[in-house]
Amino acid sequence: MIAFMPYKRKKLTSYSLAAAIVPLFNAGFSRLIIVGIQDNDHEYTREACVLLQSINYKMRMEIAHVQILNMEWVKGEKAPGRKRVDTKSNIPRGAVIGMQNALMGKLDSNKERTEWLGKIHDVDYWKYIYLTEPDTILNLNHDLLPLFRTALDDGISLFPHRLHPLPHETDLPTNTTFNRGLYLPDYPPFSNVTTLDPLGDDYISCCDDGLSAPGKENWTMQRKGTNDLNNICSSNKRWWECGFNEYDNNSIEEFNMTKIIQGHVRLLSYRMMRLQNGIGAVFGTNNQGRQCIPSKTSCDDNNEQQQIKEPKIKR
Repeated sequence: MIAFMPYKRKKLTSYSLAAAIVPLFNAGFSRLIIVGIQDNDHEYTREACVLLQSINYKMRMEIAHVQILNMEWVKGEKAPGRKRVDTKSNIPRGAVIGMQNALMGKLDSNKERTEWLGKIHDVDYWKYIYLTEPDTILNLNHDLLPLFRTALDDGISLFPHRLHPLPHETDLPTNTTFNRGLYLPDYPPFSNVTTLDPLGDDYISCCDDGLSAPGKENWTMQRKGTNDLNNICSSNKRWWECGFNEYDNNSIEEFNMTKIIQGHVRLLSYRMMRLQNGIGAVFGTNNQGRQCIPSKTSCDDNNEQQQIKEPKIKR
């Protein structure tokens, strides 16, 4: 299932959705439902399919669009410890409720049930459900699918690491005039990026580092017009954005690596990685500050607990 809410730009939405669909097909999913709440959301699903056909990408996968009409399903709630509702429309929550009702025979009509489960198989056929969003591209080691199935059959829920790309100099052409303050330079410590090849002979892993979130520690989103004195992060910036600031003078002479490192001090605790044969983006953490440690061996206590030494900063 893809819990879907369109961006402001229509073309970007369709391209993002198409990019999210492809790895699901490659992983062997036989049916995909895209769940939204707006009357015209189905147009984005259709355009994403047309886009994939235009590049001669042929999929043998059933794709359907479901519109949630019961707004109680997507009603936002307060998360533990929060003072306000996180979102007005929690579409992932609505997608889960809709699928549960379909599987438990609690929908009002056969038409609704067919929208959620399709016509080809009865309800007992569906055993495994994957929930994602259109801004997430699944990277999966297909050789591990039998292990996933065993874990799921044992009643274990599996959650992927939702890694966030960080703008990096290696993403850009060598002669770029893009402002230097808006990406990480290809210079230590930010040039220390582990490349993992999911199509090669190496065994690759991303080892869970637990609940710690060193980069987000003691950070809160500041209100407009204030500054976070603890990490010199301007207002309305997420913790991982603190060091990204547009320079008035973009010349190489004004490039000060010490200031760059100071600005990105919250990223220094993370081991960065890049997946080969993909878009090549650099990843370091998820939005909540958790990380998985890239490894070319299976995960064990040594690489799960390995600490990153932060570079010394001259004051």
